[in-house]
Amino acid sequence: MTADRAEKERERLHVLEERIRGVLDEQRSYRFSPQMDSVSRAYLDLSLEIEDVGDLGRLAVLVPRVVQGWHTALYLAEGDGELRLAAATLDDFLGRMSAGERITVAPLENTTREEGQYLIPLLPRAADPSSPAGAPVLGMLVLYPEQALGAGDLFFMRKYANLVSLSLARGRLAQKNRQHILFIRKLVADIGHNVIVPNIFFKVYLRRLAGKVDRMAQIRERMAAMEKAPPQVLPQTIRDLRAELTNVNEGILEEFENIQKHYISTSLYLETLLRQSHFEQGRYVLQKKPCNFRRDIINPQIERFLPRLKEREIEIDLSAGGVPDEYFEAVVDVGLISQVYANLISNAVKYTRAISSNGRIRKFIAYGMELIPGAFGMDLDGVKLNLFSTGPPLKMDDVSRIFEEGYRGGNVETERGTGHGLFFVREVVELHGGRVGYEPTEMGNNFYFILPK
Repeated sequence: MTADRAEKERERLHVLEERIRGVLDEQRSYRFSPQMDSVSRAYLDLSLEIEDVGDLGRLAVLVPRVVQGWHTALYLAEGDGELRLAAATLDDFLGRMSAGERITVAPLENTTREEGQYLIPLLPRAADPSSPAGAPVLGMLVLYPEQALGAGDLFFMRKYANLVSLSLARGRLAQKNRQHILFIRKLVADIGHNVIVPNIFFKVYLRRLAGKVDRMAQIRERMAAMEKAPPQVLPQTIRDLRAELTNVNEGILEEFENIQKHYISTSLYLETLLRQSHFEQGRYVLQKKPCNFRRDIINPQIERFLPRLKEREIEIDLSAGGVPDEYFEAVVDVGLISQVYANLISNAVKYTRAISSNGRIRKFIAYGMELIPGAFGMDLDGVKLNLFSTGPPLKMDDVSRIFEEGYRGGNVETERGTGHGLFFVREVVELHGGRVGYEPTEMGNNFYFILPK
């Protein structure tokens, strides 16, 4: 350690030492009773053991109840600034909370007594990143003592409220950090599965395109050699070259379209997965908007997978209806729902198998839409969207786990995969307030999801 650094360290130690002495002098002046000391020590010791923010709130109301005999309630600020009951020791409140009642209290910035109850504000700590934006208070601690409290008791409870406020702020921050870490891990998996792995097809398309460019160079060399060819053979040679140029040009356009479709999807996926709001909140934040479901979501994904469907001789059969070309009444996050379809179609490409249908052997997929009245309760309809593929139905042991992270069914054979695709589908659909499912049919497998209408 250099002399300058040592001096800075001594200065910092001195500052903290003075702060310690000041706090000790301050605490001696409080003259708290042994019971009061028990309250603060019990809460402080136990709050260091607890990670769950809900349990920190329960602890905040239980300690005064156990030590002082005071019923207590805790209200905390939500995103809209409203203070909602989070924990309480009174049976009446517990019953109303369990029934789903939203119990609130007005935010007050000063300790107030009203009809025998004491309302003590939880004041935000300086630069607390967990505080709801613009909230004057983090919450309210409400006491219901049997007798009026003296000035000393109220002073102590304000100090206790500060301790609760600090503990909750740290708990929320720790919880937010854990959520961020878990989200980033999941996001890495989503990017790997939905972007990096599919990008191998860029190599395939570019290699094909390079082959067409090389062929163009060969044609150019042949055209240069034509200058030395006898006049009588030129017409036939020109016709042959023109036909070859036409063929090569069509191939170049086809590969260009494949690359363009893949680029559009990749860009949409990256823009969707790497939104700034996701990282700020530590979770996927939906950007919903109404869309033409077939035109904006399904068709681009079908077109993107067409080359792979053709390679595996898989037809698209919409004889049963498909999805109407109209605006879908439910609003969705187009980027994330597009990836839902991409995962379902990718699985269909891998696992579709031939069946006997209408007197011939064929492989096909189909997609459709169906209105489900009351899907989410009375007067809450849903829309069922599905992707069907032919082949043997899943084994019953697989059905209950197929949407779990990392699980791969018994039908994977030699197909490569991570077991992440259907888990991603489930997570995105549930973010939209929907649910996913699977149905075996006589001819194959139907994966579906239902969204609120």
